[in-house]
Amino acid sequence: MGVDLKKIKELRKKEKLSQKEFADLLGFRSVYQYNRKETGKQPFTAWELHVISEYFNVPLEYFFEDGVAKNATKSTA
Repeated sequence: MGVDLKKIKELRKKEKLSQKEFADLLGFRSVYQYNRKETGKQPFTAWELHVISEYFNVPLEYFFEDGVAKNATKSTA
C-alpha cells in the first residue's frame, strides 16, 4: 500500500496552489524538494502527509492507494 501521489497533486491543483506555495506550507527550502516528493523520487513523511490531510481537511487514509498487496492473497498452506 503506497501513497497515491496523483491525489496530492489533484488537490493542490484544485486549490490553485503552485508547487512553490505547497513547498512553503510544508517548510521546504526549495520547490525542488517538494517536486521530488510529488513525482515519487522521494517519499512523503508521515508528518508531511498529516499536514497535507489537515490542510485539505481529508482523512489521512485518503492518500493511500486502495487494494491488497499481490502476495497478501496467496495461500501459504
